[in-house]
Formats: sequence, structure tokens, C-alpha cells
Amino acid sequence: MALPRVLLVEDDVSIRRLVEMSLDGMPIELITCEGAAQARERLRESPVRLLITDLMMPGETGLELLQSLERDPALRAGARLVVFSAGISPELERTMAALGVWRFLTKPSSMLVLERCVLDALGLDLADDPAARAVPAADETAAVPVVDVHEQAAIDRHFAGNAPLFHAFRATCLTQFADDLQEGDRVAGARNAQGMRRLAHSLKSVLRTLGHEAEADGAARLESAAAAGDWTAAAAPWADLRAVLQRLSSDASTGG
Repeated sequence: MALPRVLLVEDDVSIRRLVEMSLDGMPIELITCEGAAQARERLRESPVRLLITDLMMPGETGLELLQSLERDPALRAGARLVVFSAGISPELERTMAALGVWRFLTKPSSMLVLERCVLDALGLDLADDPAARAVPAADETAAVPVVDVHEQAAIDRHFAGNAPLFHAFRATCLTQFADDLQEGDRVAGARNAQGMRRLAHSLKSVLRTLGHEAEADGAARLESAAAAGDWTAAAAPWADLRAVLQRLSSDASTGG
């Protein structure tokens, strides 16, 4: 019997990886793609039961994807629609509800919230609830990473106490931060306000998921300044965020 197909539309590689790890082991086929055009290609190949989409993506937005599915209901094929975003205004939520969005998830969401959403959307039996899955056993021969109070809070809040999952996600983020740093320098040099806004929006969620609340607040300030096209106001928060990315990406090479 074929597994129910779930399509995730998310341009941020770190968030895609988080969702993949959170839903690992569930009785589903998870398909990921980076944007709206690719999502439609996947839907043409085969229908899905659940579509989870980000809103702020390069090129075509998640809202535009939802609007295209409303125009082509055969392509949607009855899939439940979930929006996964770091910020949704009441007005935008009403607009998307009119497009048939079934549920809204706020970034960052805990792994249990993601799992519960998929269970509810697919009507899986409570016995399949991934909350009951055993946490992977720790490798007793491996060094135990040092966890500060902020990281422990993130493990408890977003990872249901699953420290191995947190550290696996953190490792992928540390590698990605070097690319984020290069992208930030590129869009800053080009004075590309929308590019900087997307980057800050993404990093805001990733940093909160990792327990870096103050750094995430700085990314939020950068996002607001970039959204307003105010490069003077954006200079200081980008400099601060750039230093954070340098520090964290260096942790990847040193194993910190």
C-alpha cells in the first residue's frame, strides 16, 4: 500500500532539513522542493494528500502558489493546505483561509506541532503518533556536546527534549551559515532589499529554533529595515548578524 504523500515547499535548506528530521519515521512519503514552480511539477507527477508551504520565497511566493492552485483545483486534487511561516498578519490569514488553507504553523514550530499537524491532516491513527516514538539511543562512545541554558531551552521547546535531533539540526545549520554569510554580502553589496529581507526572515526562524533569541531579534530588526528599504537602518543589524554568522560558521570547522 502506497504511503500518503506530503509535499513541503520551502526555499530555506535548514528549515527543509528540520522538517525532514522531525517527520523521519512517520508512515508518509515526504517530498521537498524549493519553490512554487517546482511544487507544481511535483503535483503534476502525482497528487499529494498534504501540501505545506512557506510564504516568503524568491520569485513566486507561497501566496501566489496557493492562488494558482485555486485556479487549477485539479492540480490541488483535494490536498489539505498548510502555511508554515514566521509571520502572518490577520488580513493575510483571512485571505489564505479563503483560498482553502486548512492550518497555519508559525516558525519556529516544535517537532511535536509539526508531527501533530501531519497526523491530523492525514487522519492517521493515534497509535501512529510519533510523539510515542522512542528517542534515538545516544552513542555512548561519542563525545557529549556541551549545551548551554539557551540551547537546552530550545531542545525542550522545539525538539521535545530530543537532544540528538537538535544537534543533528544544529550541525546542518552551522554548515549553511557560511553560505548565508556569502549571500548576505552579495545582496548587501547590490543593495537588494528584497534579498536581504528574505535572508533575515529565514535566519530569524533558524536562530530561534537553535535557541539564539537575541540574535534572532537582530535578524528581525534587519528584516524590518530591509522591508522598508532603509539601508541606513539596516547597516548595524546586518553588521551584527554578519558577525554572528562568522562565529557560528567557524564552529562548524572547529566542531564547536
